[in-house]
Parts: sequence; structure tokens; C-alpha cells
Amino acid sequence: GVGGNHPHAQWATSDGRSYVFPNVFKGLGTQGSVSIVSEPGHQIVREFQAPAMQMPVATGIQPASRGNKAYVANIVSGQVSVIDLNTNTHVKDIPVTLTPNCQSGPQFDVFDTLQVPIQLPVSPDGRFVSVAVLSLTTVARPCTGSSDHVAIIDTATDTVVKFLGVPTEAGRANGAHGANFGAKLGGGYYLHVASQFSNKLAVVDLDPNGDGSAADAVVAGRVLLANGAPGGPRTTDGTGGQGIKPLPNVYDGWVQDTVARTAQTDAEVRGWIAQLTPCQKNPAGPGCAPAGPGR
Repeated sequence: GVGGNHPHAQWATSDGRSYVFPNVFKGLGTQGSVSIVSEPGHQIVREFQAPAMQMPVATGIQPASRGNKAYVANIVSGQVSVIDLNTNTHVKDIPVTLTPNCQSGPQFDVFDTLQVPIQLPVSPDGRFVSVAVLSLTTVARPCTGSSDHVAIIDTATDTVVKFLGVPTEAGRANGAHGANFGAKLGGGYYLHVASQFSNKLAVVDLDPNGDGSAADAVVAGRVLLANGAPGGPRTTDGTGGQGIKPLPNVYDGWVQDTVARTAQTDAEVRGWIAQLTPCQKNPAGPGCAPAGPGR
């Protein structure tokens, strides 16, 4: 782009035609930008700047077959910028953080909420964006019961449909940071959320009854990421909350290649692939469009 950019946590489109780079800083101050780079050729198609793009830090992209929109988390504004990659236009900005008394809106920035959005993967079927929101305090919000939460965005309306508290241990600030989707046995997907201040991983089921709505999203379980037995003395290794890589990679544009090469993989990978449903093997396939309001 133009000037001194600081790119961080990019994402590629499922068809491999574009990358979206959040530039955390644009020179001095908190103003950042978002760059779209085309493939092949590494050409900068467009660079966006907007009032809400204050320290943009991470990207998630909807599959090309399901809409092809990019979602960018902005640390300072506490909003998610939506970019339509079909037209290369900045569509809107979505507030995803909460004040201590559970207010949310574009008028509240990090100094009001003491929360920051970090990773925000889009579900492989394109239905939801799940924004890991890290709290800078231990103050639990009364509407979520937790200092941290996942803001669940419906991609059909680009609005937050649920703020879900993601505590990994009661009474502790956890620092929701890393997030990624993996396959759910029998169909659908689990969201995995890593914690910056805890050695436990939260597993979220966004749609337990499969009706295409996240109104009933729940924390389905927790995984200890440390040496030692669960329930024993507190263990302190395994914290950090960075990126998560569920296996197999079930994102559109990636999982199809793995499935096509099943015969060339080892027994462990073949076992993973054998447990996937047809739509998990090809999220863009016929009959695999997500259900839900407006779809």
C-alpha cells in the first residue's frame, strides 16, 4: 500500500484469488488500513481507510461460493469492518465489544469497554462470523457472565445475534484470543477459542440443534492445554492464546484438496476424512447451503 503499513493476520479467499491484509498501523497513531491483494501477480487492488479502521488486527473471509465477504477486527474502535470482495467496497462496521454494563455501539471504543476484538473466523459454510473478544479487565459483564466473550455475527444480516461468554475457569479473566473452526462429528462445526490468560481451550457449538440460528449457541466443552491431570493442582504451562489449527482443515478451498488426495495420505488422516459428512468434505457442494433466517 501507500506509506508505512504494518500487516498482521491476513486471510485468503477460498478460490485463491485474493488476500486481505489488515494493516495495524498506518504511519503514526492508531489509524490503520485494509489492503486487498490479487493473485496471481501480487497486485494491490485497493486499500481502505475508514474511521472504524483503528488498529485493524485480523481477518476472516466468507467462502467465495457463499458471499465472499471479508471481516476485519479493529482493536481501538471495537468494531468489525465488512468488505464485499465481489465489488471491493467497504459495506459497514459492526460493534462487537461491551461496556461493563453491557452497552454496545459505535460510540464505545476500547477506552469505554476495555475489550478488544482479535481473531474472527467465518464458519466453513459461510453462515457465521465468530469474533473472539479479549477483555483487558477481570470484570464480568452481567449479560454474558464473563469478562470475555464471542460475538456471533449472522452473515445474512451482518449483525451480532449473540454475545456468548466463554469462561474457561470460573472467576478468572481468560483473554479470548485465538479462534478457529473444526469439524463436528455428524455434521456442522465447532468453534475453538484459545485463551491468553488460561491454559484451557473453550469449545463452542454455535448451532446445537442445526436450525441455522445461533440463538442457542453454548460452550460445549473445555480442553486442558497443559501437563497434568484435569482436576489436579493448577498447571501453568500452555497459556498464550495464539492461533489454532484443527485437523483436518475443513475450510472451503482447502478441505476438497485433502479429500481428493485421501489415498495418498497416511492412516491417521484417512481416519479423519472418513468421519466427515459430504458437506464437510465439500462445503460449497449442492445441498450444503446453510439454513437459517433469510436463506
